[in-house]
Amino acid sequence: MKTTPTHTDWTAIRDDSAAAQHAMLVEMTGWMIPLDPQATHAGYFLLAAMEPCCGSCVPRDPLACLEVQAQRPVPVQSGPVRVQGRLMRLRDDPAGWRYRLEAACTVPPAAGVHDAATRMSRRMTDIVGVEHVGLGTDMLGFISPPVFRSYEQLPELGGALLAAGFSAAEVDRLLGGNYRRVLQRRHLFMLGRYDRCSAPKPTSS
Repeated sequence: MKTTPTHTDWTAIRDDSAAAQHAMLVEMTGWMIPLDPQATHAGYFLLAAMEPCCGSCVPRDPLACLEVQAQRPVPVQSGPVRVQGRLMRLRDDPAGWRYRLEAACTVPPAAGVHDAATRMSRRMTDIVGVEHVGLGTDMLGFISPPVFRSYEQLPELGGALLAAGFSAAEVDRLLGGNYRRVLQRRHLFMLGRYDRCSAPKPTSS
């Protein structure tokens, strides 16, 4: 009988509650960091919770990064990647890592929620423009079940939006940039310092 992998997020890695999943098949989403920044395929790489600042920057924090040993070399990806493997809780690792995914492989982004979100985003941006659209998670319970279990799933949605043809600048707007701009204007308005005529306009990309 086929084993269904358990989703594990980075919160469980940080607080070490993922130790309860030792030797279990799990899936995680993060940023792929090969030790050779010029490599096109990697059989061993690091998986990080956050995007690295550059290709040559190797993270060292075991609370936000883990080792991955792939079944076979997999293509190096620059965006968020979903990885499936057997999660091992390490003890006294010489390199200081706490977790490793063994016999791992990359898997395509989950369908369903992300497909619906990308279709909705494309439709809305085509109608009103990307500078006027922002995505919510419905994690406050307005929809049951919520769209997201954790905000740490946002990188996976970002990857789906990039795959759907949105630029990196557009994804930044959809996943918070537009909210930030509106809230900043609201804050200035409350302070009596907002000038509609001199306010910066969203730049096109």
